[in-house]
Amino acid sequence: MIQKLLKSFYALDAINSIVTYASSSLDVLKRRKLKKEILVNYLTQKKAPLNFGSDKLELIKICLNLWRSSPDPEV
Repeated sequence: MIQKLLKSFYALDAINSIVTYASSSLDVLKRRKLKKEILVNYLTQKKAPLNFGSDKLELIKICLNLWRSSPDPEV
């Protein structure tokens, strides 16, 4: 139980560090650990229009456009 909590803490710490020191949203989205499937799942939840067979760069562009067009900070 404690090990699981520590893992979660370290993961959150790592995420905070990445977000804090990244120069842009694009830098965060282009990271190798952020897989295409994660972007597809996120965009599907947000009901963003997706093209079948989109590559990771196209999905990143859709994310950035979605964030630019939304006044909601939770997007």
